[in-house]
Amino acid sequence: PSEQYAACRVLEAGAVIMADEAYYNDVQGHLTRMVTSAHRAVPVRVAALRALGMAVFLGVDDDEITEQTLDLCESLARTEYR
Repeated sequence: PSEQYAACRVLEAGAVIMADEAYYNDVQGHLTRMVTSAHRAVPVRVAALRALGMAVFLGVDDDEITEQTLDLCESLARTEYR
């Protein structure tokens, strides 16, 4: 899990450096899969969600994508993980 956590932190930093929609399109699928995967460690899922949020906040001007990301956050907050 520590390597996955570090990779998510690098992707988060990449969002700051390369903030554009192409970067979001490259990382969105991978990060969404990590966030929604229940078998991943919680710190990894949190880091993936933070990286996804940064990519959306800094690189995307589309309100629909922003709403999809917020809906993902809401769906995660609704469920209970153990």
